Amino acid sequence: MKELESIRRFITDNLILQDVEIDLDTELFNSGLIDSFALLDLVCYIEDEFNVKIKDYEIVENNANTVIKIGDMIKERL
Repeated sequence: MKELESIRRFITDNLILQDVEIDLDTELFNSGLIDSFALLDLVCYIEDEFNVKIKDYEIVENNANTVIKIGDMIKERL
């Protein structure tokens, strides 16, 4: 799915400080790859790219800890 790859690429290119590639099912928060500051950037990206409204806490509450789960959350709002 094109959207999932777009999200994965944004995270890899802009949010992860380590030189590491992620898969669609890589745990982002539990692994420490993304912190609370990066979460805000991710929310802004999602809102701009997919024209949906989302609160940063919704990602945590919905356990959207992978690109796949983030994509599912976006699909629910489209």
